[in-house]
Formats: sequence, C-alpha cells, structure tokens
Amino acid sequence: MNRQHTVMGTRTLHQPSGPDVLDLGTVDDRSEIIVMTRNSLYRILVINGSRGEAMVWDGEFFPLATRAFLFGGAPCGGVRKLGVLQSGFPLEVVSRDQTVRTGRIRSIEVWWPPPLATARSDHNAYERAQVA
Repeated sequence: MNRQHTVMGTRTLHQPSGPDVLDLGTVDDRSEIIVMTRNSLYRILVINGSRGEAMVWDGEFFPLATRAFLFGGAPCGGVRKLGVLQSGFPLEVVSRDQTVRTGRIRSIEVWWPPPLATARSDHNAYERAQVA
C-alpha cells in the first residue's frame, strides 16, 4: 500500500481490486480518484459513489470543477455502467451541459483522505454541489 505524506498527515493509496475495476459505490464519499487516460489526467472527488456522482476537473474538458455522473466499462456502442470505472475502457462524464467520452482509462488511483490543499478547495466545491 502506498502512502503519501502531506501537511495534514498521511493519506493512503487504495488500488482497485480485480482487473483494474473500480465501483464508486465501494469507496468513501469525498475520496479523491485520479484517472489517467492516454492523453489526460482527470481528478475526481466522489460526492455520492452509489449514485456515480462526483466533481471532475483537469483533463482536456474540465478546467473548472464540474458536477457530473460517471459511466464506464463499455466499448463504443456497448452498455455503460453507472459509477463503474475500468481500465482499458473509456470514461464517460455526463454533466448538466455536456457529455464527454474520454480515451481509454490507463490507470485508476483512489486516495483517502484528500490532501490539505485539495480538501480545502474541494470542500467548498463539494458543499456547493450539495446545494445545487
């Protein structure tokens, strides 16, 4: 298990079990997930994992934190799975004003708790998302 030391203490990297599949319903809300695709890195803050709901930012399409539902585990034309991310398949991010289908996922990391800087800024985004 990898550990990262921050100002707040230590946070732990939890690798997904199985063949690089992550069901958001199995991680703590407010966990930070890093998804790497061929061309981009996406940061995800889980709002409600059982509903596939999260804040997404970075990557090519999300310069600002965007509230969205995450789908994955489906090749082109296949059945999407709400809240299930799988290496080798695209990530689909559905927000209020856009749907983005990324390249294939290369890696998934789950971090808990979020680091200090992320926790402060993301907490505000998280609270705003709960009100919206």
